[in-house]
Amino acid sequence: MVAFAYLGLVGDRPRIVRFSEHGILYGANLGQFSQSGGRATDADVSISVEYDSDIETLSQRFEDSADLTDAEIEALVRAGGINGDDLDELAESLGAFLACLSKRGLNRRSNPTDGGEIARTRNP
Repeated sequence: MVAFAYLGLVGDRPRIVRFSEHGILYGANLGQFSQSGGRATDADVSISVEYDSDIETLSQRFEDSADLTDAEIEALVRAGGINGDDLDELAESLGAFLACLSKRGLNRRSNPTDGGEIARTRNP
């Protein structure tokens, strides 16, 4: 039943959580009049999906300069597929990318409430 809902909602976790909480509350309150426990008013559902990383595939993607998520990079570091020199190279390429954005009229505007945002500016 849960797999059907997950597939049917295309992995939309917020919707799955809402529907699960609603279903649990409905089920908890279904026979409430025959119980003295009172009415259920809240249900808390949390979904976390973890995948086993295919280190060989991730290593090949890294070597091919494909985009990797933070979690994929972390998996490679933990497995020894990326060393300190590789991380330095990643940091340098990120710095070059940000410099390129700055030259094109994009800069980082800091805002303590939202952690910063990319803003369009005119170059002088």
